[in-house]
Amino acid sequence: METEVHEDLFEILQSSSVRLGAKICGFEYVLGLSATEDGLNQIVTFQKYVPFFVTYINDSKANENALTLAHKCLINISTSQEGASAILNSKEDLILHLLNRICKEDYKFVDYSCHILSNLATFDETLKQKDFSSDEKLQGKLLKCFLSSEQKTRDSYKFLALYFATISGYPERRRLLIKNENFITSFVHHINIEEPCVRRMGVAIMLRNLCSEPSVHKFLTEKDILSILLLPLMGPEEYDEEQMEKLPLDCQYLESTKQRETVPQIRRALIQALSLLCYTEDGWKYLVNHGVYFVARDLHKWETDPDTKEAIETLVGFLLIEHYSEMNTVMEGYEMVTPSVTEILKDIPDFIVV
Repeated sequence: METEVHEDLFEILQSSSVRLGAKICGFEYVLGLSATEDGLNQIVTFQKYVPFFVTYINDSKANENALTLAHKCLINISTSQEGASAILNSKEDLILHLLNRICKEDYKFVDYSCHILSNLATFDETLKQKDFSSDEKLQGKLLKCFLSSEQKTRDSYKFLALYFATISGYPERRRLLIKNENFITSFVHHINIEEPCVRRMGVAIMLRNLCSEPSVHKFLTEKDILSILLLPLMGPEEYDEEQMEKLPLDCQYLESTKQRETVPQIRRALIQALSLLCYTEDGWKYLVNHGVYFVARDLHKWETDPDTKEAIETLVGFLLIEHYSEMNTVMEGYEMVTPSVTEILKDIPDFIVV
């Protein structure tokens, strides 16, 4: 598309004298462009769209439909490195601004803003800006919203789970977060299979990344993280009394209708979290003494996803050693399990909004 055409289109978007219907059509056209790689490149190259959208979504007097479309455009733009960079460079402290906005009860675009934050976090350029990592007050506000008992509110913040998970994949940010025990504890809660996949995945990855820090293993086991990690991996299998009593209380005597987590990437994240707990002797002993092997054995029989099955085999290899002194030898046969910003996130389908 010629630059002159983009100039004309941009004039329609930003002019206060253009009728609303034409403006809406303009936003819809840009949104359509943003859903293709070529169109996305055009939007970023033109350089005027992104700063305009970032400013526009803060206009409280703007039409709600137009604001919705502007947010959707930014969601798509934030999926590319160049687009994310343009967004981050368009406003100082943009990340903090968005985080504070989504904490306001009357804010109508929480879901979209959380989605934008989640996308931006996958690019390390986001680390150049301040966020919630060292601000316990802001952490508290975000968690209050994220952990709301109202289902509608919880659904609105589902992409915040992915934002938390991705930020915790950066070592320097993760080490700031684990200083706040309340923040860690907030994520040690059961993963409800009825919640949106995005939320479940974010929480699972967050737990995995927390387990990558040996310094908090003892704290996590004291907070019963084992039952949180195991329960979604368990089906209706029956265990003899001796095996059953080894399991965490919440994992004992499950109903015959018990279903496992349906998404293999989530199962894999939980299994990797268990493997990471084996990287300290206390964590390894805790897993061995609480029947994790029995659950892993039955899960391996049931599992059909090859990558997840391989992750189970890694975990079982750790659990079968007799003495922790042998762990280094066992680990030589397996690739190091490490937290990653994108390793599992890349398995999520593209969230292109059209």
